Amino acid sequence: MKNIISHFFIPVLLFSSVIYSQNLGTVNLPASLADPGTQIINMVPVKPQNIGYCEGPVVDNNGNLYFSEQDAGIIWKVTSSGQVSKWLTLNPPYVNGLDIAPSGNIAVCEKTRITERDFDGNLVRVVTTGNNWGQGANDLTYASNGDMFFTAFNQYFWFHSADSSVNHEYSFSQPFNIYFNGIEFLEEKNILYVCQWGQNRVMKYTVNINREVNTNNGVVFANIAGPDGITVDKNYNVYIASNSASTGGIYVYDSTGNQLGNILMRQDNNPGSNASNCVFGGPDNKTLYITGDGGAYKVQLKVAGRVRPVITSLKQDRRLSALQSRGPELSINRRGKGIELKFSEESVANGSIFTASGKKLLDFQISKSVPLYWEPPVRGVFAVHCSKGRTPFSRTITFE
Repeated sequence: MKNIISHFFIPVLLFSSVIYSQNLGTVNLPASLADPGTQIINMVPVKPQNIGYCEGPVVDNNGNLYFSEQDAGIIWKVTSSGQVSKWLTLNPPYVNGLDIAPSGNIAVCEKTRITERDFDGNLVRVVTTGNNWGQGANDLTYASNGDMFFTAFNQYFWFHSADSSVNHEYSFSQPFNIYFNGIEFLEEKNILYVCQWGQNRVMKYTVNINREVNTNNGVVFANIAGPDGITVDKNYNVYIASNSASTGGIYVYDSTGNQLGNILMRQDNNPGSNASNCVFGGPDNKTLYITGDGGAYKVQLKVAGRVRPVITSLKQDRRLSALQSRGPELSINRRGKGIELKFSEESVANGSIFTASGKKLLDFQISKSVPLYWEPPVRGVFAVHCSKGRTPFSRTITFE
């Protein structure tokens, strides 16, 4: 499961908030996060079948939404124009968390394995397997080089290296060792958030440069009923999905753990409908997609989602070999006040540079003999998206 949270209680909010109700729930967020009158919209208003409990929302570069119907083993696809279809059916019938891998493929949490699949649903590779995962693989989160943290249903969490040389299980002593669920790694902050569903709390851990987690130094980030999945916006506010039967929805916190508000789900006007997960997407990356009872929903926000790093930050006046792309296609190096992008082949790659909020700054073409030199207009985080034929690849650059 992924990206969800819920509470024992709702603290008094210490700001002037915007409160408005729709038939799918109640949005209670400050005006900096949502406009008055914003609605919760059903992404699948006409059900192609009786969709049950859904999970794992993820959005591709073309704006298509994918989410999993957990016990049915179905992955659904909703195109940017709203067309709904079955994208993939798995056997045995179980599927949970989804993500976009650094390779550009869709990563899928299955019963006894985590796989990568192309956008036609074809199996590309098996990332890792396990026969002791309870119900199955649950949720996953990537580093820029393909290193991965993941959880299995109601158990511990694992680290799996990009080259598969390390697959380390982080186990715990009682009473801590139960019900880990949603997981989110912030590479640029060296932070790992893990929802501990069975303890009604979200834990925050520090991760070192070798991707090692000191489990003795974890802190409780939030106390929430049934925390399931988790995601983060560009300001590092944390969105936690709660699958509590009584207070299910999305609970929003700033990076210090102060609650900013919530989105309470009311499926078919019945209180207590839950949320399982959430993810940012949409044309400007400001749409929050939510899964849970009966499918997928969306809420338009005023803040964009975090752009996940794909390379280590560029530091002023020095070149780091770690900044180069992990494949043969693209290298990114510091030069003067900007960066130089070089392609390893004479064939042309097309690309664009975006701000963290999704605003396009530049379209370009590069080849081995025609590199690109670019100076950012301001300090901040920028996303570079390139493609050669049907092969997409992305990098994130931070100018400090």
